[in-house]
Amino acid sequence: MRILSVIVILLSCIAGTSSLRADTGAWFKNDLVQMRLISASQTAGNGQALSLGLEVLLQDNWKTYWRTPGDAGLAPQIFPDPIALQGAQAELHFPLPKRFSLFGLDTFGYGKRVLFPLTLTLKDPAQASMIKMTADLLICDDICVPVQAPLSLSLQQGAQTPSYHQQELAKIRSQLPRLEAGAVLLSLADTSLDREGKGHLIATTAQPLDIIDMLIEGPAGHSFAKPELLGNNQYLLKKLAGKTPLALGTPLQVTIDAASRSIEVPVTITAPTAPLKTGQQTSYPLWLIALIGGFILNFMPCVLPVLSLKISHVLTMASSSPKLISAAGIITSFLLLSAFLQILRQFGQQIGWGIQFQSPIFLGVLFIVTAIFTLSLFDIVTFRTPAFVQKLMPRRAHNASAATTQNHLIHDFGAGM
Repeated sequence: MRILSVIVILLSCIAGTSSLRADTGAWFKNDLVQMRLISASQTAGNGQALSLGLEVLLQDNWKTYWRTPGDAGLAPQIFPDPIALQGAQAELHFPLPKRFSLFGLDTFGYGKRVLFPLTLTLKDPAQASMIKMTADLLICDDICVPVQAPLSLSLQQGAQTPSYHQQELAKIRSQLPRLEAGAVLLSLADTSLDREGKGHLIATTAQPLDIIDMLIEGPAGHSFAKPELLGNNQYLLKKLAGKTPLALGTPLQVTIDAASRSIEVPVTITAPTAPLKTGQQTSYPLWLIALIGGFILNFMPCVLPVLSLKISHVLTMASSSPKLISAAGIITSFLLLSAFLQILRQFGQQIGWGIQFQSPIFLGVLFIVTAIFTLSLFDIVTFRTPAFVQKLMPRRAHNASAATTQNHLIHDFGAGM
C-alpha cells in the first residue's frame, strides 16, 4: 500500500509539472533581467490566435521601453522562429508606460516587472507544440545594455483550456489604452503661451478627464513635457525636443493616461489657438488676494487667542516707529521663508509650504513639541530664557539712551519675526 501511495504521489507531481509546462515557458536569465513566455491557455485550441504574454523582470533601477521610447531608448521587439513557426505572426501589445525624466530628457518605459500581452497567429495549430521566439530588449540604468533572449513554450493539442495565467493576461489586456476618436484636439499654442516659437501644443479634451499624463507619438525627434492644466479642459504641452515646430496637419497619436481610463486618439495638428474662455472671468491683483487671505486667517481658531495679545502690545507702543519695525520683522520672516523655498525649487525639489505636514517624522516631532508645551502651561516643565535672548529683549525705560533705543528696535523686529 505504501509503494502504491508513493507511485500515486509521484504521478500527481509529474502531472502537475507537465500542466505547468503547458502554459509557462522556461526563464531566460542574466544578471540584469529575466524573461519568459506564458499562455492564457494550456492547449492550442484551433491555433488561429493564441493569447500569450512576455513577462519581464528587471533589477532595481533598470528599465525597458515603450513602443515609442521618447528622447532615448529602443522599443522591445519579438520575432517568431522562422523555421519552427514558419508563416506565424506575432503582435506585441504595450501597457501604459511611466515617464522617466533625467537631464532634460523624457523617456517612456517600465521598471521592476512588466507583462506585455502577445498575440501569436499560427499557420498550423501543430506549431503550438513547440513555440520558439526571440525577444530583443534594450534595458538601461546608468548605461544601456541590449538583450536578445531565446524563448520557448510548449502547448498541448486540444480545445482551449484556461491556464493559471489566464486571469492576469485578461486583466492586462482590459487595461490597454482603447481607441477613442475625437476625444482630444491638438492645436499649436498662440504667442501668449509660446513666445519663443518652439511649437508648444494645446490639447483640448471633449469632456473633463482627470489626466495624469499625455504621450505624443509622431515624427522622430519631437517630444513634449507632461501636460499643464490651463482650465476649460485644456492642457499645455511644452515642446522639449525638435528644432522646428510640427507643421499643420501633421498626424499624431495621443495616448492619454487618466484616472478613470486610458485612451488612444489619432489627431492632426490644427491652427494656433488661445485658451478657451467660458463665462466672465475676472482677474484680481495679487496684493488684494493676499490681503483678503490674511484677513480670513485672523479668524482661524488657532489665531484668535493671539490677536488680543498682539493688539494690546501694539497699543502700548509709544510711537509708530516700533509698530513699523515689528511689521518689518513679520515681512522679513516671510521673505526669508519664500527665498529658502525658491532656492530648493531651483535645485529641482518639488516642495511648497505645508508639504511638511505629509511627513510622519515631522508630525511625530510636532506632537512631542506640542506635548512639552502643554506640560509647560501647567508648570510641570519649565524653561529658562537664555541670557543672550534677555539681552536682546530688555525692558523699556522712559528715559532711554540711544543704545537702549537700538535694543528696543531689535526687540520689536525680533518680536515681529
